[in-house]
Order: sequence, then structure tokens, then C-alpha cells
Amino acid sequence: MAEAPTAAAGPEPATAPRPWTQGWVDALPLAPAWIGCAVAFGHVLLGALYFAVFVAPHLGALWAAYQDVVLSTCVFGLVSGYAVAALAYARRGHATALRDLRPVLACNEAERSALERGVLGFDMAALRRTGLVFAIGAVAVTYFSTSVNQRYGEPAMLWVLWQNGLGFWLLVRTIEHDLRISVLLSRAAQRHAEIELFDLTPLAPLARRGLQSALLILLALSFFSLILGAGDISPVVPVIQVATVLLAAFALVLPSIGVRRRVRDAKREELTRIAAQIRTVRAPHAASGGPELRERESRLATLLALKQHVETTREWPFDLGTLGRFLLYAGIGVGSWLGGATVERLLDLVLG
Repeated sequence: MAEAPTAAAGPEPATAPRPWTQGWVDALPLAPAWIGCAVAFGHVLLGALYFAVFVAPHLGALWAAYQDVVLSTCVFGLVSGYAVAALAYARRGHATALRDLRPVLACNEAERSALERGVLGFDMAALRRTGLVFAIGAVAVTYFSTSVNQRYGEPAMLWVLWQNGLGFWLLVRTIEHDLRISVLLSRAAQRHAEIELFDLTPLAPLARRGLQSALLILLALSFFSLILGAGDISPVVPVIQVATVLLAAFALVLPSIGVRRRVRDAKREELTRIAAQIRTVRAPHAASGGPELRERESRLATLLALKQHVETTREWPFDLGTLGRFLLYAGIGVGSWLGGATVERLLDLVLG
């Protein structure tokens, strides 16, 4: 299942279960981005064909039937194609993170193999459950919140329900899988990572993986902004924005939660050891005169400085660059809603 970048972690069997969309990605000699574009274009083309056959004959004009849903068709085509490509690139990111973490994971061969199978594989049962729940939810919400049925009839409504269910099914499965792998990496780091308090650089792959997960979620927000930034749903846009950014922030820290606990425990142990040494140096029976006094004072100053350094050591494998990029991604995701509302109003003027 794994692609070229996963070689260091060991390839997955060709028969390993995977989503059918990833079967396409593995079988076709194209970059995932091109496959995603093909899915998006195919969705729009299928929509035009569907309206030409089932809707336009009852209204007398294809464009009159299609223009009201053309934007949503394009957006859900983008969402579907994005979900396929994003999952493929996420798989590569998972394999890269696992490869980069190998030097700091002190686990035996059996544990390493189990971790590789989990990170590089799919929990198909969980994906089916999640996809089905959100697809049904999207269809239900769409059915009760749109007037397409009253304006253009049942065939047009069926298309809208189909594309909304498909788009949410593909996208939510991608996000669910990505978060599941982050949990696996977090647990592996908590159990097996070798911690060096004064150098968390070897743990940076966890931060990078979290940043990639956050970007995946925020880009999806940008796509949906094209159709949700205006209209009847606009009053709840701030709620959607906050919820999405919070989910992205959770995705950012999720891979590092386990190792943060390890770092915190290591700090506690180191501070306990330093405190014991300080008590020994300050003990009443310690030397109290001449060179020995100066040596004791020097050692005490060193221990106090070390204690302060350990106390201020960061517990998360993030640097300012990582946090800055996350804020930039979040700003782009939220700011896109303003652009989405503008685009929708311009299309209303052009198509109205």
C-alpha cells in the first residue's frame, strides 16, 4: 500500500485493505494532485450530463436548470478531488514521520512492525462508520435546508443530495484517518521515545505531522467558504470558523501529546535529582571553609542555574516557526470566507 517514500518503513502488501480511491492513486502513474483534479472535473462533467438528461427536459433549458447549483457542484467536485489527493499525500506524510522518528523510538522489532502496520494501514471498519454517519448527516441537513426541490423538482434535488453526501463522505474519512494516525504516533512516542531534555529537535517530525494535519483541515474550510460564506447560513459562519480552527489546533498538537507527557515526566525526574543534589550541597555537615566552601558555592550556583534551565525547558516539540505557520494557515482559512462571500455575490449578479 505504501508508496515510494515509505520504503524505509517497509512496504505494505498489495492486497492490504484500502479505500477504493487510494486503489486508484496506487494503480495510476500520476501524482495524487492530478488524480484529484480528474475527480473534480469528472464530478462537474457528470453533473452537467445529469442535468441535461434528467432535469433540463422538464424546464426547457439546461443552463436555467443548472445555474443555481453550478457553484455548489464545482465546490463539491473540488472537495471530493481534494479529499482523494489529500489522503494520498497524508499517507506519504505518515510514512515520512515514521521514518524520521525511527532513530528516537526505542522499541523492539515486533513493536516496530506493529507500529508500521498501524501507521501505514487503514482501519476500514472505522472509515466506513465515520463516512456513513457524516454522509447521512449531510444529506439530512441538505434536504431540510435547501429549496432546490421546490424550484427545479426532485431530479435536481437528488443530484444535490448525492454530491453533498459524497463530498462529506470522502472528506470526513480523510480527516478521520489522518487524526487516527496522529493518535498512533502520539502513543508510540509516549511509550518508546528517547527524551533528551535539552534537545527536542529529533522529535520535530511530530510537530511537522501536526502542522500538515492542521493544513489539511484548514484547506477544506477554504473550499467550503465558496458556498457557505453568504446566504441563509451566513449567521452561523463565525461558529463554523471557530469550530474548524479549534479542530485544526487539536490536529496540530495531537501527534505531540504523548511525547509532551514524556518530556514533562523527564523534567520532573531531573528536577527531583537536582533538588537532591542541592540539599546535599547545602547540608549542615558540608564543608564550610576555605577552598571547599568556594567549591560548594560554585557547585550550588551551577545546580541552581541548571534547575532554572530545566524548569524553563519547553515541553512541546514546537518552535516559533511552526506556530507562525499554523497562524498563517488559520488566517488564510478564516479569511477565505470573506472572499467566498464576495465570489457568491458576484456570481449572483452575473447569473441572476
